[in-house]
Amino acid sequence: MTSFLPARLSSLPLLGIVLLVLLLPGCDLGIPGSGDEATIEDETFVEVMVELRRETLAAGGTLPEEERDRILEAHGVTSDDLVDYARVHGGNVPRMHEVWTRIEEELGRGGRMEEAPREQPETPPLEPGSP
Repeated sequence: MTSFLPARLSSLPLLGIVLLVLLLPGCDLGIPGSGDEATIEDETFVEVMVELRRETLAAGGTLPEEERDRILEAHGVTSDDLVDYARVHGGNVPRMHEVWTRIEEELGRGGRMEEAPREQPETPPLEPGSP
């Protein structure tokens, strides 16, 4: 009887692994996936957002509505297409992280989208020996 107990206990970890492998695909790991709704492609979203951001920066921080509409039309999308994309895929954090990283890389900022440059007051040069 004593030899039966250790053998039975030694098979429990294997049984646990088998159950985990069988049940894991049915579990929600807490990472929402993208919805099933059709949206514009990731690449189109990236291209449009990059162009909108560049033009906004070039315009001093506010993009005129006519310019926004021209950019959207040039890419064959509407503002509703962008909103739908964000609504459908916004909960998929890994995907959206990748998309925003691509946008930032395209903008050439290497990390975050910067705001329009602000005028800085000129600072006089420091004299040697001054703090």
